[in-house]
Amino acid sequence: MVYDQTPAAFPPSEEECEALSQKYVSYSKIYNEDGLVNKKDPIGRQQARDELYATRAEPDLGPVQLVGGPDGDPDRYLALVDADIARLTAKGAAMTTADRVLRWHIAMSAIMVFLEFKLVIPYCRFDGVVAKITTRGHRISTEWVRANRERILSGDWPPPPDERAAPHLPPQTPPSPQRMLSCTPPSSSPPQPVAMHPPSPLTSKEVKDLVKRPSPLIDMRFECHDETAGGVWKLQSFTQTSGRPTEFWIKYDDCNGVIPMDTDAMTWLLAESLVVEGLDEYRSDD
Repeated sequence: MVYDQTPAAFPPSEEECEALSQKYVSYSKIYNEDGLVNKKDPIGRQQARDELYATRAEPDLGPVQLVGGPDGDPDRYLALVDADIARLTAKGAAMTTADRVLRWHIAMSAIMVFLEFKLVIPYCRFDGVVAKITTRGHRISTEWVRANRERILSGDWPPPPDERAAPHLPPQTPPSPQRMLSCTPPSSSPPQPVAMHPPSPLTSKEVKDLVKRPSPLIDMRFECHDETAGGVWKLQSFTQTSGRPTEFWIKYDDCNGVIPMDTDAMTWLLAESLVVEGLDEYRSDD
């Protein structure tokens, strides 16, 4: 049976938006927790990672490849992921570094599949829906990390089950886009240096033109100072398909993974960011 990838006829209700945000949170908390725990043992983490891929090639992180190709079933994939996560989580304090490396990779892959098949494909046609759901999820996840970071790093983790509830935030519709896979730098390497000339904003016309024709963005670098989306970032890739809105994938210097954005979110982020690299070349070619 081929998975139905038809876009949704209607936007999700508030209750559905909240449920989708909470599902994202469930994966993001695991991703951040295991990243923080394994940060204390970089040698063991690398050894476990090498052992994990000793007998198989590293996976393609594209969501379509993860579910088995264009005919794959993301529902079945996510059900298997949830079962694996539950099996590893049930070990509690007995989880090894290898367990956490495996669970971290599983959660990262689940995030990619969830975003593509549960948010972008069904709801990208509805302005702001994907950004609303992922921003809500990011805020909850960020608050949870902020509340538990020191305890995780101290080694007093995991706590008893009754202490593991995520903080509750009232439903909101923030105007800014998401910065989803953050909170754990991928390594101890410092961020790449940015250009020495003063950062400069784009004009409204430049923002509009770049969203419509994004190719020049690949050679540019940006810095955003917004509370929820702050940091140095660049466009990793984009997809333009006839009959569908452009899909953008950005990456921050201080986080693993790429972040999907629709045209509304990308327009907002460009308008809120300063160009720190590539602006002179872009304007000279214009």
